[in-house]
Amino acid sequence: MRRGKDASLKALISAMAEAESKSYYEEQENALNDLSGLLKTFLNRDDSPERVRIRKDYEAGAALTGKGGIRQRLGAVDMEFFGRAYFPHYFSRPSPEFHRELDAIWQDGVLKGLTPSTSGLVKQISRMNGCRASAESLTEKDIREIIDENLMDLKYGMLTDYYVGQHRILSETKKDSTAPNNRLVNNMAKYITDTATSYFVGQPVVYNSQDDAYLQTVQDIFDYNDEQDHNMELAKQCSICGSCFEMLYLDEDAQIRFAKVAPSDLIMIYESDSGHAQPMAAIRSVRSVDKDKNVILKVEFWNAYQVLRFRSFNNGYLNLEAIEDHYWQYVPFLEYINNEERRGDFEGVITEIDAYNKAQSNTANYFQYNDDAILKILKLGDVSSDDVRDMKEKGAIILDDGGDVQWLLKQVDDTAMENFKNRLREDIHTMSHVPHLCDESFGGNLSGVAIAYKLWGLEQLCAMKERKFKKGLQRRIELITNILNIKGGHYDYKDITPKFRRNKPENNLELTQIATQLSGLLSTESRLQMLPWVENVHDEMEKLEEEKTKDVDEFGTYENFAKAFESQQNGMTAGKAAEGVDESERTE
Repeated sequence: MRRGKDASLKALISAMAEAESKSYYEEQENALNDLSGLLKTFLNRDDSPERVRIRKDYEAGAALTGKGGIRQRLGAVDMEFFGRAYFPHYFSRPSPEFHRELDAIWQDGVLKGLTPSTSGLVKQISRMNGCRASAESLTEKDIREIIDENLMDLKYGMLTDYYVGQHRILSETKKDSTAPNNRLVNNMAKYITDTATSYFVGQPVVYNSQDDAYLQTVQDIFDYNDEQDHNMELAKQCSICGSCFEMLYLDEDAQIRFAKVAPSDLIMIYESDSGHAQPMAAIRSVRSVDKDKNVILKVEFWNAYQVLRFRSFNNGYLNLEAIEDHYWQYVPFLEYINNEERRGDFEGVITEIDAYNKAQSNTANYFQYNDDAILKILKLGDVSSDDVRDMKEKGAIILDDGGDVQWLLKQVDDTAMENFKNRLREDIHTMSHVPHLCDESFGGNLSGVAIAYKLWGLEQLCAMKERKFKKGLQRRIELITNILNIKGGHYDYKDITPKFRRNKPENNLELTQIATQLSGLLSTESRLQMLPWVENVHDEMEKLEEEKTKDVDEFGTYENFAKAFESQQNGMTAGKAAEGVDESERTE
């Protein structure tokens, strides 16, 4: 059924493209006049926003036919006009009244009078009963509005700035131009992200499957893409921005490749608001500037079977340049989310980080202020500047009777200041669930249970990360399997399951003893997975089999040698015995 639907859609698209390329209406003047008459009728049918925009362009002299012409745009919002304009031989008469009633039910009932002109409306329409948002229904204007709306989101840029150390305090202005103005950045954001990411995927993800050939094929693809480092970068991006995207594509050699896509460059369109639903389309945009300072916008519109490539200059009209088929069978973009709310690990403690930066900066300002303290001198007498200089060099000051010398110092409660900073730092670690690993409480010879309790918050954070991240990995395996099956494979992506391991301090001797004691209760593969220093369990299993085979062969060689040696010894003994018998006989 799917193939028949795709074939019908392709036939329809092909017919429309042919109609545009042959310029049917330009070839026949009467037909062109008929089109103009149709446009006058249907453009004034109602005052819906999209029809009003098309009507204004028509009155301004926009092209009637061709790509992006008035005929094409109006046909996308009015089914009756679509049939009358593109297939006049079959729709020579106006639609019956009940057809118009059906159109009204669809437009006013199902769609509730909405047009998918913004990303918010797309999501809203997609959740309506009886309506599945159609990626193909989005016009050039819709795509442009969705991109512009997404680019206005400054969240990703702000979070990335905090990770690289560009904090808000660096842009603050000082109130007193004569006072010290230290602006210190304590990059707690980077510490939180790096610690959480390393703990989460610092140990490579392990994959299990009952089909060794299938697993090895997928593992070869992973090795080709340096999957371990790629996963680390994806997890880091999720920790910073709350989400990130991955693109799967085929290179020049038809090899499957992975690429990380920044969340600011991609928009995923789902059937519903939930990120777990099937993605319907993806819009990827890349802006660049050429040597002549022209702004070039490249837009890729991906659905389950095609990619439409657009280009615009200096924020002008998006021109469709190419339509290409792909073979992934789904939208070849994956979204990895940090949590359901798509919030970064340090996003909730940015205000505390700002407060800590300010407290540290004020502390530095206080010490600098004291270094540059003003010397107050009473009744110095009639001295010159040279005399003052001489007094500074010798460390003595000559005063008149009743004179006094003292430094003007700013009184600051240092204990209260340090307590405040310690409280802020503790709040940052508590609310982010990332402990201060350099704290004295982590020193000494702690037991495994004690360390586990100290890492409890971080463990819970990573447990939530794992559930979300695992869905993206399984989706990646599914898309890879689709391509492998097209190439002749017969695999089921459900046969491969990822397993995460935490990058934390372990008692290797204790783990080894536990794995040894479980012999006979668990398989060798399961016991190897318990050992954090075993990166690739599949390879380790193969090495064990090779060593076992080698030992058997060597034992067989030894056994043959022993038998030969024993046979030789027996022969020599028998010979001596025979010689003894002969000698005795000769004696007799």
